[in-house]
Amino acid sequence: TPMLPICGETMQQHSICWLIGNGESLAYVKEQLGHSSIQITVDTYGHLIPGANRHAVNRLAGILGPPVDLTTKKGLPVPG
Repeated sequence: TPMLPICGETMQQHSICWLIGNGESLAYVKEQLGHSSIQITVDTYGHLIPGANRHAVNRLAGILGPPVDLTTKKGLPVPG
């Protein structure tokens, strides 16, 4: 069952949090809010996208390779 995140101070902000938290696209949210550009929406609500930071870190790890302890030059465990 989707949960309603508690964020913002208005019903509109709560509704937007719920939409984003349940996978609605920022393009849809932009249209609903009447933002003139997607950048405004991303700057305001992008931090609410579930897993966005994890996906960015995973992409970076794929490019750089597994983490290494710089003092021992040995590989570090990768959380799974």
